[in-house]
Amino acid sequence: MNTKKTQWIVEHVLYEIFGKGNLSQYDELVEKDVHVHYPSSWPEIYPTDLRGRESSKVIDQEYSKAFQMRNVEIHDLIIGQDKILARWAFNGVHKGNFFTIKASQRSFDLTGQTIYQFNVREKICEVWQAWDLLGLFRQIADVLPIISLSEEVEEMQQLKKRAAGLSEKERECLKYLLLGKTAKETASYMKLSFRTVEYYFENIKDKFGCFSKRELFAYARLLEKYRII
Repeated sequence: MNTKKTQWIVEHVLYEIFGKGNLSQYDELVEKDVHVHYPSSWPEIYPTDLRGRESSKVIDQEYSKAFQMRNVEIHDLIIGQDKILARWAFNGVHKGNFFTIKASQRSFDLTGQTIYQFNVREKICEVWQAWDLLGLFRQIADVLPIISLSEEVEEMQQLKKRAAGLSEKERECLKYLLLGKTAKETASYMKLSFRTVEYYFENIKDKFGCFSKRELFAYARLLEKYRII
């Protein structure tokens, strides 16, 4: 393992990705099937750990949109055979929405520790994070929005269960619905008959227990919001 390279990667993640929101080299540094272990309070905003680079990238993009870092400090780097532990401190401003917490423009201080594991390709393959997520919430928001986060997680889990029964064609119909396309336009784009597309929409309404296209559109917006479709 090239420790100089892996040390550079960790410093790049903290200074560039988290410090500046620069994700331009993300795919080069993070393995496709990376497994990220978030803090114990993470279920307040997402029900489980994340697996896969695309999922972790989405969350890191959320961070970069929500927080503008004024200062990033690395206090310690402890380098092992295939792991590096970083002890860090961030100071920043809550400039954009963070999940359901609206941008508050409040300052925050955050300290934590992260362990990065590297594979033989010298890419990050597993991450363990330890920092006070709820402490961050208390600095950037009132207590009430935190309660709503748990409710939103429950809503998202219910939607995922219902969406699990959707076929690929039905998911595609919903995507066109979100683009404002009519059933006739959707049929044309999908190269299907109008009757077939109407059949798909009826199936979707049955699966979500809704009775109108308007109600179906509301469900589609939620599925899009939670990145389920």
